[in-house]
Amino acid sequence: MTRPYDLVVCDPGAVFLDVIFEGLPGLPELGREIFARKLTVAPGGSYNTAVALARLGLSVALVALTGSDPVSDFLLESLKAEGVDTRHMMRVRGDAKAVTVSLSFPKDRAFVSYVDREGLHDFPMTLLDRKRTRAVLLTTLAPHRELAALARAARNGGVRVATDFHNFQGSLSHKGTLRRLKSADLLLPNALEAKAVTERKNVRQALKALAEFAETAIKDGSRGALGCRNGEIVRVAGRKTRVADTTGAGDCFNAGYLSGWLENLPLEECLARGNACGGLSVQKAGGTAGAPSPAEFHRELQRYGFGFKRS
Repeated sequence: MTRPYDLVVCDPGAVFLDVIFEGLPGLPELGREIFARKLTVAPGGSYNTAVALARLGLSVALVALTGSDPVSDFLLESLKAEGVDTRHMMRVRGDAKAVTVSLSFPKDRAFVSYVDREGLHDFPMTLLDRKRTRAVLLTTLAPHRELAALARAARNGGVRVATDFHNFQGSLSHKGTLRRLKSADLLLPNALEAKAVTERKNVRQALKALAEFAETAIKDGSRGALGCRNGEIVRVAGRKTRVADTTGAGDCFNAGYLSGWLENLPLEECLARGNACGGLSVQKAGGTAGAPSPAEFHRELQRYGFGFKRS
C-alpha cells in the first residue's frame, strides 16, 4: 500500500506570490515616492508550510486553487521542484492569481494583497481517510462552508486537523467561530490573532481561552512561542538572530511545530521546532529561502537542547 501523506495542506484560495520590498526608509505616503534597497519575488502563503515540511523529509500534498495564468504555472513548477505533491490541486479555467506586496521592516511588515478568486472547487474528499493522510492543515479559520465540511470529513475519517488563523477577524461570541474551533485538534494563531479572537489583552489569557477547544500553539514573534496541551502551558523563548525579512516566518513555524506534533513529541519540543524553523526563515528574504534542510534544522534544534533525525 502507498505510504499515506504525513500532511495535506488545504488552502481555499490560490498559492500566493510574494513581492517583498526591503530597506525602506519608512511607510509610503500619498503623493510621495520612496525606494527600497532590495526586491525579492518568491512564492508565499501555503507554499511556505508545504515546502518547509517537504525539505524536512515529510510527505506533503498541497490542495489549493490553480489556474491557467503564468503565475499559477510558475508556482506549480516550483512546488514540484521542492517535492510537494501537486496532483490534487483544484484546477479552474482562467486566472487564479494571488499576489501580496510585503513592505518588510526588521521587526514587522505591512501587506497589500490581491486575489482573483477563492473557494474550494472539487476538493478531493477521498484524501480525508487515515489510510491516505495522517493530518490536514487548514490555512485559515475564515468562515468558508467548504472548510467546515472538510474538517468534519477529516475527523470522521480519523485524520487529525490543524488550523492556522490567517488574519481571521471573528471572535468567540460568534457561534460559527466556536464550531470551527471545536472541529480542530490543533490551533496555530499568532499572538495578535489569538488576542483578537478571544478578545483578551494578554496572550497567556488568550492561550487559556483557546486551549479550551484544542491544543494551541501561539506564535509570539521575537519572544518565541507558547503553547498549551492537556492543561500544561509551556513557553519557549526565541533565539536572537539576524532578521532579514519576517514574511512567511509564521508559516515556517507551523511546519516545524507540525513535524513534532505528527510524531506526538512533547509540547516543549514541538515549540522549539517551530521556533527553529521560523527563526531560520527570517534570516533570508521570502518565506522558504531560509527554510532549513534536515541538517540545518538539526543544528538549530541542538541550540534549543533537542535534535532532529529523519530516516
